[in-house]
Amino acid sequence: APIFQIDDAFQEWIETLPDLDAQELQASEEEILGSEDSPARAERADALARAKVFAWIMTAVTVTAAVWGWFFPQPYSFVALAFLPWLAVLITACSKGLFRTIGDNNDAHPDLTVPFVLPGIALAALSFGFHLLEWTPTLTFSAGVGIALWIAVAAADSSLRQSRGNLFFVLLLTAVYGYGASVQANILLDQSPETVYRALIIGKYTTSGKSTTYYLSLAPWGPDMDTGDLSVPWSFYKSVKTGDRACVAVKPGALRIPWYVVRPCH
Repeated sequence: APIFQIDDAFQEWIETLPDLDAQELQASEEEILGSEDSPARAERADALARAKVFAWIMTAVTVTAAVWGWFFPQPYSFVALAFLPWLAVLITACSKGLFRTIGDNNDAHPDLTVPFVLPGIALAALSFGFHLLEWTPTLTFSAGVGIALWIAVAAADSSLRQSRGNLFFVLLLTAVYGYGASVQANILLDQSPETVYRALIIGKYTTSGKSTTYYLSLAPWGPDMDTGDLSVPWSFYKSVKTGDRACVAVKPGALRIPWYVVRPCH
């Protein structure tokens, strides 16, 4: 039940207040369509409607690609996810201001927020199951790719250049994309043979929060001469005990960034 009772007079007063969000959205749409007596208004309205449908299709394609990449990670899904943000930037650049790369609730311009943002998040999330042996080249590739995308989107979407806060926010998004794209390219395009090391499991533990994470502590092995705690799937965690051996498969990486995965020894 509400804490305060609203009487009829107060309700009537509330209803007289203008909806500023709706007014701002309407003003944005009028800016796109032009004056009501403009001969091109109907054509612009049709173009706006088509652009909104196209933005919806791009969003659906992106979500499909992210789900595909999560459940069936392979080079094809990586290429699709890596390409989509650049396609969003290209569409924005060619639309002569009709599309926005990052949308706003009170902006009538069709936006490509999901195609621009979601692939980077998906690629970065897919990278958490792999481990890197060298971080300097990883950061170099990530920064290069992320800054390139940031420059491209800032040039394509003039609305982003109106605020330093927007530019900084987009820089963070492109940094996530740069990391995810670089790590996934290094792993999924790596066709070189692997080297397997048998590492001693010296401990195991879990951490709990919104979800439970399972860790194995490994003794020094091969190229990694430090003890380390690595997260592993629950099935792997339950199948081993302290004193067992885990197999660490190391590959050089397509971008020459050595990486590895830990799995049970058969």
